[in-house]
Amino acid sequence: MLCKIIGKTKETSEISNLITTLVTLFILTCKPAFASQESLIQSLGFHPTNVSFQDFSLKDRQGQLYDISKEQSPWILLTFWASWCGPCKMELPALENLHQTFKDKGLKIVAISVDENSSALAAFLSNKNLTYTILHDQSAQISSRYQAFSIPTSYLISPNRQIVGAAQGFHQWPMASVAQLLEVDPKDLPAQDHVAAAPTSKPPTDLPPPSLELEFGQTELEVGENHEFKIRVHVPGDLRQYLLKSPRITLPTEVTRGEIALASQSKNGIAELIYSFPIMVQKEGKYFIGPVELAYESRAGSGEQITRFPGAEIAFVSHQALFNPKLILPICGLLLFFLLTLSFFHKRRVNLRHKWTNQQRQTDKELIREKFHDIQKQRLAGRYHEYSDGLLTLLCELDPNQRDTLAKLSEEVRYGHKLPNESQLHGFERQIEQLLSISTH
Repeated sequence: MLCKIIGKTKETSEISNLITTLVTLFILTCKPAFASQESLIQSLGFHPTNVSFQDFSLKDRQGQLYDISKEQSPWILLTFWASWCGPCKMELPALENLHQTFKDKGLKIVAISVDENSSALAAFLSNKNLTYTILHDQSAQISSRYQAFSIPTSYLISPNRQIVGAAQGFHQWPMASVAQLLEVDPKDLPAQDHVAAAPTSKPPTDLPPPSLELEFGQTELEVGENHEFKIRVHVPGDLRQYLLKSPRITLPTEVTRGEIALASQSKNGIAELIYSFPIMVQKEGKYFIGPVELAYESRAGSGEQITRFPGAEIAFVSHQALFNPKLILPICGLLLFFLLTLSFFHKRRVNLRHKWTNQQRQTDKELIREKFHDIQKQRLAGRYHEYSDGLLTLLCELDPNQRDTLAKLSEEVRYGHKLPNESQLHGFERQIEQLLSISTH
């Protein structure tokens, strides 16, 4: 009897274990598919979302109109970038590799440039072997609609034309996860009720307008010479809350403007952006320079607004008209001949000795200035970690005496996410500008 009871108890235990196993398998197989799909989207570096996709049309590199609503590829990787953005340029080879690997497997890459200058964009792309679709959003209408307030910003669009993922910053795009994503059945994509909530914090939309100032030194300028003009933009409050475009200045057809250079500083807690550019006029007269307009908006996407400076009238004169050519022509001719002869022999001797050195110094100076401008653009794009690290690295190269201290600060920025304060950052910029100024003499 005892044996029979034990046998029944053992048999009952085995049946109970079998039932438990079957129930567990049933629960696992009935687990909603969205959980694994959400994890897959996260593994690609995206924040899961579920937002309706908005159609748009833009011109591509060949000037042809591209309508994304007619795109046949199931999956679309939409990314916003610019030629002056360092992380964007780093990501270009990864996107090309992604395109070459999956272009015939259901993935379309659409890269939208937010460059304001179409010629600069064309020059940048001329020596890049990029074969995926590149569009130009010169007016920034599409980037504003998609709230691409910093770049690079990427969106993942599913076959049912929902935005299922959003990401910011540089990505390497893991190939195995991408391949797995392309095999997903659209029916298994996450429903809206099961999507993790996106961050809701946004910058303020009600921002005080920046003020503009046009600086040109004298009210009478010499014709035929380059004169430096400056547009000073005073930004009240936190510069990181603003999305600024380059100022636009209206000039008469007789006035020629050179390339614009950007610098920044802070005075009494107010950020100041300084746009410098040369202007030349070949004919005497009074010319009205302006108005100057600056388009800006909050990074929360409140809509573009314009602030303006009315401009100023400037007289361009030729001081040669004060003299009688009949009286001074012979003297000027002899003097000019003497000076040219003396200059010829002097320059010939000096150039033979210093030609290579001067060329090398000029090249180095231009490369450093270009690097400095790229770093400053990181700040305007709201990428303060890259901006701080770039300033410290460049200053370390220019001033070896501070190398140990700057290297320590750079490590805190890279690995400790400890950013210098605004006063320190502007101090670093001033040191770099002083060192670059000294190197030109």
